[in-house]
Amino acid sequence: MASCKVDSAKSPDFASLCEHWRKHGYPSIRKDVDSAIAAISANHEALHCNRMQRFESLLEGRLLLKYRFKDSHHREGARGGWRMIAIFDPKMRILHPIMIYPKKIWEVPSDADLGQCVANLGMALRQRELPDT
Repeated sequence: MASCKVDSAKSPDFASLCEHWRKHGYPSIRKDVDSAIAAISANHEALHCNRMQRFESLLEGRLLLKYRFKDSHHREGARGGWRMIAIFDPKMRILHPIMIYPKKIWEVPSDADLGQCVANLGMALRQRELPDT
């Protein structure tokens, strides 16, 4: 198994989407995400992981991965439950979730929405690398 560190705190979009879905009829999102993160930490290829080919030129050797997992509140299995998109850095073994959504609401995110989340994470990571002044 290929373990990794999951850092969900660096993506501004991931946190706001979690809060959005919690307020709009998905009270179990935090529990579901915590369970997913535990499984992914043990094996970054868990939870029906699929590599997404979009935005590879912007990712600088990182991988864009999509995960499927259950929505426990609505009793939806992985097929109809949550979708989580994350950027995985194979050299550092760190996974950054950037987007989460229920499949029954949002089948596939648009390139514009996904591209914005990728760009926002990149900006957040670069800002943390800057020296304090």
